[in-house]
Amino acid sequence: MDCTKRHQDTVAIVTGGAQGVGHAIASRLADEGCTKLMLTGRSVEKGKSAVAAFKDRGVDAKFVSLDLQDPAGCLALVEETVSQLGDATALVNAAALGARGAITVPVTNLVLDPSERTSPYRPHPGRQNLAPGLVLLAMAGDVAGLSPAVSAYLLLAAGAAFMDRVAEAFIGRAALRAEILMLAGSSLLAGVGLMMVGAARLDAPWSEVSGLHVALMGGLGLGVMAVFCIAGLLHSGRSLSVPGLARLGAVIMVLSVALRVLPDLGVDLPGPLHSVAALTWGAGLLLWLWAYWPFLSVVEAGTGSVSDASFRPTEQGTLPGVSDKAAE
Repeated sequence: MDCTKRHQDTVAIVTGGAQGVGHAIASRLADEGCTKLMLTGRSVEKGKSAVAAFKDRGVDAKFVSLDLQDPAGCLALVEETVSQLGDATALVNAAALGARGAITVPVTNLVLDPSERTSPYRPHPGRQNLAPGLVLLAMAGDVAGLSPAVSAYLLLAAGAAFMDRVAEAFIGRAALRAEILMLAGSSLLAGVGLMMVGAARLDAPWSEVSGLHVALMGGLGLGVMAVFCIAGLLHSGRSLSVPGLARLGAVIMVLSVALRVLPDLGVDLPGPLHSVAALTWGAGLLLWLWAYWPFLSVVEAGTGSVSDASFRPTEQGTLPGVSDKAAE
């Protein structure tokens, strides 16, 4: 059999076909004669690029950006394929969530290689899991009633493990990207906060509450902000570049932690700092919302339903009623 004609009658749907393994499979189908491809993915920009590349090869390629977790969107995908290309005869499910839960690794790899063809950032799994493991051990020690000195050293160890995560963020010039700085900053504040709690139990001149504020208000808060920023871009099909207002919001959030903790460390500042710190922290999140609301409101345009509008069947993969320039 002539392999270049093996799939000449195939109409294929390839999920995740705009990049990575999915794109490689779609390319192989084209090599073997397939001239009708329906690609799906999250990124409209990558979808456009993939469609253009296949059209240059004489392939009638289409792209839609949709959430495969939405059953209605999946049914609409099949209907759109039949409408534009004919009856689908092959389905390749190459889409995946990836390690989105452990967000630092996939995001760092995306920063280093936007094509996602390689994974240059591969920290040791043991080092990645060391910090949460030690936090759980410290919490278990408190529940078991260990002495303050023992629990203090466990907290110091947990904080040091978070600092080790910060060291992993030194990836060259890309370490100055907002996404990397926010993720590393979250680990930094969590580590400093835990070590402050441990040091307080060893009679350091500040309260445990100050350390908890740094770890939770700072570390956890900045981590949530980072996830909101990154997920908001990826799930709306945009490239990974945090808007300026969201960056300012992250800076303000860190400033609010300083306002809350510095008086406990002996720095005399005027005013009701606890209230100002709380309001400033909230202002940081409001700035994120201000920056991302256009993205979120665009997703719901037309139907008022996120799941309905998540299916965007056009050749360029743009949202209904949105220009190509806005989608980029």
